[in-house]
Amino acid sequence: MARWRLSALAIAAVVVSGAANAQRAPEERPELPALQIDKADAPRIDGDLDDPVWARATPSDAFRQVFPNENADPSERTEVRVVYDSNNVYFAVHAYDRTPSAVRATLLERDPPLQNDDAVRIILDPQLTGRDGYYFAVNPNGAREDGLLQNNGGFVGAWNAIWNARAKRTETGWVAEFKIPFRTIAFNPDADQWGFNVVRTIPRRNEEIRWSMIDRNRGRVDTGGIGRLTGIRARKTGLGVDARGFIAAGWSRDETTGDEDVTGEPSGDVFVRLTPSLNAVLTANTDFSDTPLDNRQVNTGRFSLFFPETRGFFLEDTAIFEFGGRVLGNPNGRPFFTRRIGLVDGQEVNLDGGLKIAGRAGKLDIGGLVVQTGARDIDDGALGRSRELDAQTLGAARVSARVFGDSKIGVVATYGDPRGLREASTLGVDVQLRNNSVFGKGVLQLDAAYVRSENEELSVEFNPATGEEEFVVGDPVSDDFYGFELAYPNDRWRWELRAKEWGENYDPALGFVNRRGFREFGAEYRRRWRPNKPLARNIDFGGWTTIVQDLEADPLEEFTGAFFEVVTDYGDGFFANAEYQRILITEPFTIANEIEIPARSYGWTDHVAEFWTTRQRRASLFAGGLCCEFYDGNRINWWTGFQLRPNRFLQLEGRYDQRFFDLPGGEAHIHIGSAEVRANLNPRLSANAEMQYDNISEQVGVLARVRWEPRPQTEVLLAVGHSAQADPDRFPREFQAEGTSVVLRFGNTFRL
Repeated sequence: MARWRLSALAIAAVVVSGAANAQRAPEERPELPALQIDKADAPRIDGDLDDPVWARATPSDAFRQVFPNENADPSERTEVRVVYDSNNVYFAVHAYDRTPSAVRATLLERDPPLQNDDAVRIILDPQLTGRDGYYFAVNPNGAREDGLLQNNGGFVGAWNAIWNARAKRTETGWVAEFKIPFRTIAFNPDADQWGFNVVRTIPRRNEEIRWSMIDRNRGRVDTGGIGRLTGIRARKTGLGVDARGFIAAGWSRDETTGDEDVTGEPSGDVFVRLTPSLNAVLTANTDFSDTPLDNRQVNTGRFSLFFPETRGFFLEDTAIFEFGGRVLGNPNGRPFFTRRIGLVDGQEVNLDGGLKIAGRAGKLDIGGLVVQTGARDIDDGALGRSRELDAQTLGAARVSARVFGDSKIGVVATYGDPRGLREASTLGVDVQLRNNSVFGKGVLQLDAAYVRSENEELSVEFNPATGEEEFVVGDPVSDDFYGFELAYPNDRWRWELRAKEWGENYDPALGFVNRRGFREFGAEYRRRWRPNKPLARNIDFGGWTTIVQDLEADPLEEFTGAFFEVVTDYGDGFFANAEYQRILITEPFTIANEIEIPARSYGWTDHVAEFWTTRQRRASLFAGGLCCEFYDGNRINWWTGFQLRPNRFLQLEGRYDQRFFDLPGGEAHIHIGSAEVRANLNPRLSANAEMQYDNISEQVGVLARVRWEPRPQTEVLLAVGHSAQADPDRFPREFQAEGTSVVLRFGNTFRL
């Protein structure tokens, strides 16, 4: 009965929110006409506005402040112009500044964190989805950043596109020019308007100004209320085929045995624009040598850890496959998670080939993915031994329809088991509704999802004939996840209500689940004040409560807390919270494989404090700590880190995390450290080296890369990796090398 009451509440909220969206008045949006030009008149991308074509384009300086004073006049003038030819759209932004020497530009790398540099950002929604889009940004050094935008605020920064930009300082400030090929983005050829915004930041004044969507309730990458770029008549050019090929040569050495291996093989992706808004991608022998190291984590809880996707092939068109919105913002329960493809029990499995189709057709978002993974021997933790994994065919599909303007409803389906042990499938439906004008000005969101998994039952049994543990496949087992979240995520006031349930046997084979068989009810609240004083740019105060029950409505956990945060006008900050926790442990578990926690009820209060200094300075740092009670004992966690930027060519970062547990079952010390050095000669030539270590796995990982991009379509990558076993008592004085690898890769994209 509780399930039906919850479902009825979610459906009622959907109807109310949908009706509000359908009845609200359309928002006023500024417009800027784009000038159509001949290819022969296209501007040269050099950060100089002397090209005659810019004088013909219509300028707009109708920018307004969003921070620190909403809708106030900007402290500096900004002017934008747009032109396009048959192949590309060009943007010119003149960022005037009465004190050019004060313009801040400390970064030179590809995809830098630009929040502390002067920067201009172009936001595009070529298909007027009101939810998804593209992001292109540059600072005065010409350092470029790009990303995919999804769900009115989600940002996928690992996406790298083919485009170009240059910037130049002038006596009146600085200038940025952008060149974005139509082939790089999906668009509707029958429409002559795109969603469009320009955002400029001036960090020394903590100022953000925008050309449209002058509303601090919406983030700068929200596409729900942006203006319009008019007069665009883009058309499909060429054959619509991009062939991205790689040739990689590798050498590896097993330092424990002395065995060496030399490899050399091609790989590639073929992108075919079936229509200007629908893309097909065919991959073969996919190369992931440019994937960064996962952030080192040590599990001190009961449930497995989540690592986000960083591989480029799977990040393409990721917004199309997004499911559930805020209700699955906590990843537990996701029906489709691409890291389940090509990784089995933490071991890499070759991606021999795959086909992906993703894009939009009318009001439908369509995504389909089929991949073939290779065979290999893997160490299976469930069996405690090695076993042979056969080649697997895995698939996923996602279709959603835009309704009520910025809202959508859709379905998702997956097939296949990456572990190759059973038949498995998943089917889900979700609704994501958004109202941008609640109470006159404010955003209200309602996300609801239902997912059902069906898998053959799997158990491990002893086989007397072989003398080993074996997997045994049984009858099909089905179960489901469902939940909703109603949120008012605005600047001054922010609250959310949520309710979710994970079935005991809910197990999407191509998804992510680290806990099942429970219900969760939660609420959060935050109030923000903006004094705009030197010592307090903003002050936040809020609280939360979460109740977890088993499927019989018996209590399992309770979390109740409050927090306080203050950020100064310059960007320094302090955060503190206190949280009461009551937890019923139903099965014993161990912390870091060292201390056993018995099954019984526990209760304690956590206290957390952290401070940080702004990264606008050349040297910045942060430090924090957590204490004191923990499972009838004590714990003290503290962490610290720094970033040094002596000049725009060099950056150094480090982080250290120590956790001390003193519990009835024993003591444990956990140390996690990481360091990274980045060197950038110019925006297209960079080198970085990162090292990570923890004393629980006793593993040291080092990865160094040199990346050169002579032009946007061409890349040369050199990657060197090293792993070692490190005894905590002797590291870093000595350690035992395990493996070394070197990969040299050349890649180029051919546009036909």
